[in-house]
Amino acid sequence: MSALAASTRKLYEGEYAKYCDWRKSLVLDFVISDEELLPLYLRSVAGDSRSKSAIINAAVSFFGKKKASSGNGVSPLLGLVMKSISKKAPVVKHKEQVVQEEVRKFYDMAWSSDRKESRMGTLVLLLYSGYLRPSEALALKKEDLEFTGENVVVSIKKSKRNQNGPVEKVFISRLSNGICPVVILEKWMEKVAGSDFIFPSFSGIDRPWSYDAAQKELKNILEKLDIKKKITLHSFRGSAATAAVEAGCSEAELDRGCRWNASSSKKSYVRATPKSTATVSSILKNIGA
Repeated sequence: MSALAASTRKLYEGEYAKYCDWRKSLVLDFVISDEELLPLYLRSVAGDSRSKSAIINAAVSFFGKKKASSGNGVSPLLGLVMKSISKKAPVVKHKEQVVQEEVRKFYDMAWSSDRKESRMGTLVLLLYSGYLRPSEALALKKEDLEFTGENVVVSIKKSKRNQNGPVEKVFISRLSNGICPVVILEKWMEKVAGSDFIFPSFSGIDRPWSYDAAQKELKNILEKLDIKKKITLHSFRGSAATAAVEAGCSEAELDRGCRWNASSSKKSYVRATPKSTATVSSILKNIGA
């Protein structure tokens, strides 16, 4: 491992130490080599996180090269595990979710005269009502929004699942129950009239609010709202999806509204429109005024 960078070496050594501890914990009444046992360990920890999978892939590659020096190459089982991990990413483990009563607190905050509070309240409502990923919402410019009498059409030019494809459309309905995310968004844009970004940095309106800064601000806001949960900006997308299912949203509509890659054929034949995402685009109607 002498050719590895110091930080990488330290990381690998830590992972190898964990493997050694795991092996010692096993009660074996037969002899098995590290080459045979390593795939089992790798599969047992592959679901920890996406970053863990990347480390595992690197570890598999490294250990494989060590074994290859014997002239036998990487074992078939080790190669199979390596291919399996690279093809199938583990399920993302999100933080806790918010319930609708807690979302209502952010709606009230969106009307605050305090710009920081209003910005956070508006961002949360947009994340929730549009099922947006934080990176998508924070990158939005005013040119990406089209307001109509029925909704606001949000154009997502680049997303986690769509880096170079066509622009994705998200529809958020106007509501008459007193909690209208479209009205909130319109009012907020009046407060940042001098910026091209929907959520600019207050230290420089020519650049967007960064994820780290927004996450730090959310932590402060949660304390102020007395919400004692491990909430992140990613929590609101999942919370909205849960609320939509509870409201009777079909799986197909939820896939389109959330822009999930549930079925390539489904995405090919059914496009997102105000009607095909009617339930998901009006999720806030289920929160009492």
